[in-house]
Amino acid sequence: MKKILILTWSYWHWHNAAAYNLKYWREQQGYEVKLIDMVEFAGIFAKGAQKFYAATSERAPYIWEKTFDLFDSHIARDLMFSIRPVVYQARFNNLLQVFRPDVVIVTFPFWLWFLWKYLKKQDKTFKVGVMVTDSITIHQTRYLNEQFVDRRFVIDKYSKHLFLQKFKVTEDKVVVSFFPLLPNKFKDKTAITWKNILMLLSYTLDEEYVRWVVELLQRIKWLNLTIIKGRAPEMFKELKEDFKNMNNINFVDFIPLVDEFWRKDWIYIGKPGGATMSEAIATDTPMIIPAYYPGQEQGNLKLLEMVEVGFYIPDPALTYTFVKYLDWNKILPNFRTVKKKNSLEIIHNALFWK
Repeated sequence: MKKILILTWSYWHWHNAAAYNLKYWREQQGYEVKLIDMVEFAGIFAKGAQKFYAATSERAPYIWEKTFDLFDSHIARDLMFSIRPVVYQARFNNLLQVFRPDVVIVTFPFWLWFLWKYLKKQDKTFKVGVMVTDSITIHQTRYLNEQFVDRRFVIDKYSKHLFLQKFKVTEDKVVVSFFPLLPNKFKDKTAITWKNILMLLSYTLDEEYVRWVVELLQRIKWLNLTIIKGRAPEMFKELKEDFKNMNNINFVDFIPLVDEFWRKDWIYIGKPGGATMSEAIATDTPMIIPAYYPGQEQGNLKLLEMVEVGFYIPDPALTYTFVKYLDWNKILPNFRTVKKKNSLEIIHNALFWK
């Protein structure tokens, strides 16, 4: 039985979404899979980094942008990677020697340092694949000048082009696979209506923008607006109270039955996280982006605009105009240019060659 080790970090949703989709699909095929989360593996160190990201990306995006840009250099990157207690490296080495995987898949780049340190003293007995879970913004942390990575998987052809431009790797080592999604996440729609609007709240969305959009959209009596709490519980609570008498507005604490939820006929308004963006593309769901995290989500937005399946519209009045008057059916063919329903098979075939 083949053994697979998947290395992730609960930095936020998209790294884990990739990891758990890969784990579930491999287990269904009979592989033995072990998944390690950096938060559980490195304890206080990992949780501290996680809290810093959560606090700055939403509450102080300027600080997060500067931090993101700072580590987009090989010197700062190597310094950041090297700051970790030696005990974690010893623990990681022991994990590999005991589990003895055939393939190691990385969904968060910090793990690359542990692999590099291990392989400096040990023979390589497994193949290594790295998932790049965001688009266009190809950060220095994605690459360690290492030769031990067999394949890197990117969402789209533009990201591959940029990766090859920035780093010295051969073309065959960067594979366009799309985001690793299970087959039931995909849906090819024959038409796009704008009767259902899904809005995901976050602190990056200005509350004034949200209120204006809600006020405008609720005038359309046959339109249904679903607002999900997301990462803005205070805003959600206030909106729910202020608009409680509106019959065509539905407030949801979390997304239920994710696999089926995205397959419904929505137009999405919210930020473009890696997994969210990919699930929207997979289900032919148009996206209106009023705000985004600086750094990786800026690249995701650029991809959406390049393939014309998402639009950056921070103005509430223009959002209303887009929703009501754009011929959404004209963008349907654009989704086919980037999504790949066999993304998991592409990853499998690239890592399990004879």
